[in-house]
Amino acid sequence: MDSDEFRLAREYAAWILLVAVAVPVFVGAWTLAGLSGGPVLSSGSIFGAAPTPPFWLRAEAAFSYLVEFKVTALPVAAVLLAALPGRQAVTVRRITLSAVIIQAIALALGVVAWVGILGKTGRWFNVTSAADVAVAVAGLILTSAVLRSLAAEPPTRPRVGARKQ
Repeated sequence: MDSDEFRLAREYAAWILLVAVAVPVFVGAWTLAGLSGGPVLSSGSIFGAAPTPPFWLRAEAAFSYLVEFKVTALPVAAVLLAALPGRQAVTVRRITLSAVIIQAIALALGVVAWVGILGKTGRWFNVTSAADVAVAVAGLILTSAVLRSLAAEPPTRPRVGARKQ
């Protein structure tokens, strides 16, 4: 197996996973914001524009997009794929940073949506949604740890302008 081809395949696969996870996060943010023409909630009919739904209803619709399992699992998979032992992908830090940013945005909006839903649904939904938030936090902790470990590694080649010792 050619290691350069495998490294490139890992990079492409990691970026594809991150793009795939950015879509539901975008849809969830749009739904939570209640913007017109939103992808989930109806913005009207032939009889005129519909009133904007209350925040808790938008939050309930957006929550499933923001903290669903794939929003946690795909960035973690992308980071682990890019950081596999052996020849690392050239863009492993960018992939990891992008994953952390996407997960942080999804988690922050997911917590806002979760707080907006509390008390409006059954108590078991509150328990199961808290578990979803906890899984999202665990995924963010893992990708953040990989990002910190990458920052702690010494660069493999000297930086531009660095003096030789």
